[in-house]
Amino acid sequence: MCAGNDMFHSGSGGKTSKSVAAMALSTVCVVAMASPASADLINKAVAAALFNGVAVTSQESTANVPITPARRALGVSVVAADFDGGVDGGPEVGAGDTLAFTIGVTNQGNVTLSGVAPKLEALTFAGRRQEQSNPAGEADATVALAPGETREFRLVYTLSAEDAYSAAGVENAVASVWSASASGGPVEIAQAERTDTIAAAPALEISKSYAFAEDNGTQGSADAGDIIVYSYIVRNVGNVALSDVHVVDRHGSDEAHALTLDSSAYAGALGNGEGQWDMSETTPAKFGANEDANGGDAVFGKLGVGGAVTFIYTHRVTQEEFDAQ
Repeated sequence: MCAGNDMFHSGSGGKTSKSVAAMALSTVCVVAMASPASADLINKAVAAALFNGVAVTSQESTANVPITPARRALGVSVVAADFDGGVDGGPEVGAGDTLAFTIGVTNQGNVTLSGVAPKLEALTFAGRRQEQSNPAGEADATVALAPGETREFRLVYTLSAEDAYSAAGVENAVASVWSASASGGPVEIAQAERTDTIAAAPALEISKSYAFAEDNGTQGSADAGDIIVYSYIVRNVGNVALSDVHVVDRHGSDEAHALTLDSSAYAGALGNGEGQWDMSETTPAKFGANEDANGGDAVFGKLGVGGAVTFIYTHRVTQEEFDAQ
């Protein structure tokens, strides 16, 4: 900075009072130098002027200014975690579906950081830790962040059957812990934790077929007295296990004459005789076992995800049932 001056030092260092000669000085300039590598802003200032064309300079005056130490720090936040169901054609979240994380990383320090990226530290489903590395997506990309700057990354994790079905319907069963990294050395990290829930989507599917065991009237058509074997295949097409699985089959269009076949109301022995129910496992569960601990009734105890069970009822067509059609 340059300005007028009332006092100056001669080249020999002696102080000279203000004089006509001194009044002839046009400017005095202050020169500053700094070294950013130091812990201080080093300032060495001199004053410079002319007297009758001769340069006059002052002694050096140092006023070092302390600077804030460099701080390398990152903060992490989970902006969103979105489940995308429907890989297997249904809206429920299941195997092969995805969990997309949006992760915000902020430079909370005072120096620009390069090579910044989020990092998944832990991901658990119903307490079971998933050892997969970082989810696919922008975690593979790195950026430079100036102090105070934030960048959002989108990372997509693909659910296994065990991931989806062990946690489905359990509140806050999906837990994730996130950090971040940067190139160039250690970084202070403020980690982020989040819990999420895979919504339970209980669902059953049934398919019914029949075959004549006795066809005494019109062949291929039901007449009173015919014996028909009804088969019902019941599938668990949701994402949670189901208990007390049974079949309710209502016959007849007129409610006053309707016949209801309800396997849960059956108290007899299982078998293939007239008026009996029977059942057997058709398809093993793809997650969680099919279990029928009772085994003596026509109610299946527990049907795991993807499992199927077949119910069979052997029925003699009644006149009332025939008339109700």
